[in-house]
Amino acid sequence: MHDLFKLVHEIPTVRRISGSSCKNCFSAVEPDLLVSVLNSFEELHIGSSGMDLTSKQMKLLFTAMSVETNVESLYLCGNCDLSETSPVLLASAISNVKNVTFGVFNVRLQHVQALFSAIIAEDKLLTKLKVSTCSTVKVDPVILGRALNRLEEVTIYRNDAETIRSDQISAIISILVDGETKLKVLRLLELRAADIEEVDQDLIRRAREKVGEFYTIF
Repeated sequence: MHDLFKLVHEIPTVRRISGSSCKNCFSAVEPDLLVSVLNSFEELHIGSSGMDLTSKQMKLLFTAMSVETNVESLYLCGNCDLSETSPVLLASAISNVKNVTFGVFNVRLQHVQALFSAIIAEDKLLTKLKVSTCSTVKVDPVILGRALNRLEEVTIYRNDAETIRSDQISAIISILVDGETKLKVLRLLELRAADIEEVDQDLIRRAREKVGEFYTIF
């Protein structure tokens, strides 16, 4: 595997590697080489159906990405080990990428809050975010609404028993229809009927007028 990464490092036209997840496959690769290769890709999958990295490898990768990266599409899904990655570092790395799918099962609230706070604080490269309900369920509605309206395309999908709450929906679409927003596409997938029924229906109508049908019912 180390020899393979040495070869890939010498081929500047390689922009992605596809393959199934493999536990500890990359332990033999020298850390700086591993990070250099992964950070040079345009598309990077980590976790489910992607590269299975250790907590130390994740920290090194995000440290490099927070400074500069060629990654344009980042997929973080499944049981990614972020135990050695600080919330601030994760936020800095993710917000440096244009298109991010964030569906980590065991993510801490501090990591998610740091990401949304970074989005609110200043303009970032991140414009398109797909995030799971297990990552957003405990986030303050005001913070969630302000952060998502700083992006151009947002998808929140259900991957566990939790769905996005009615107060979070209200916060997002209130800013969408009445405040400063960059949102052009909003998708809230597999909501509970009860949650969407608790939202002001005039607010929902006005949101539909701006972005079209923006939710589906589980």
